Amino acid sequence: MSKKKILQIITRSDWAGGQKVLFALVYGLKQYYSEEYDVEVACGKFDGQLIPELEKIGIKVHLIENLIREISPLKDIKAFFEIKKLIINGHYDVVHLHSSKAGFLGRIAAKMLKVPLVVYTVHGWWPIEQYKGLKRKFIILIERFAARYCDKIVLLCQRDLQKAKSWKIGKEDQYVIIPNAIIPEPPAEKGTLRKELGISDNVKIVGNVARLDPRDVIFLFSRYMSIASRTT
Repeated sequence: MSKKKILQIITRSDWAGGQKVLFALVYGLKQYYSEEYDVEVACGKFDGQLIPELEKIGIKVHLIENLIREISPLKDIKAFFEIKKLIINGHYDVVHLHSSKAGFLGRIAAKMLKVPLVVYTVHGWWPIEQYKGLKRKFIILIERFAARYCDKIVLLCQRDLQKAKSWKIGKEDQYVIIPNAIIPEPPAEKGTLRKELGISDNVKIVGNVARLDPRDVIFLFSRYMSIASRTT
């Protein structure tokens, strides 16, 4: 029996939530179902940690040169045709999309090419919730339109499902809830971080469990300085 071919597409290759979910899926397929599935990944710039992590486990990664997060009509059109060409050449049985830009372009391209199964995972509704008024309504309309071009919409929790329903994005038979899995890692030796950063034992370390985007750095830095001033 021939293997099923799966293509996972995401916009960026950094090491944030969506990329970690993608990696967990790819790792599981490679580790436990390699006799049944061949899985490949495609993304924009090869400048993030996702790429070396995938290379470590022997996953083929395709560059979609014009796929970027920012809205750029010319680049978006080019990225759409890059994705179409990749799908045509790859003869995939499943195309699984992650992130808003890749999700929009990839769903339409895959359905136009009659890929048997097209899946879109929603990694939270931040692309909608960051806006208000007309911008939010416009993004909701885009998501409604794109939902017509996939078979399944994977949501990470019941709350995201309720939001999808309230915004009329997708239909009942498309929804699937698959909570994020926790991938266990071996415990690090005490003091490892201090050694890596060259920090002495008498210096306090403030931790943050989150992704740092440029727009967040100034706010978080000011909060940390405020906390630090109260502890000195």
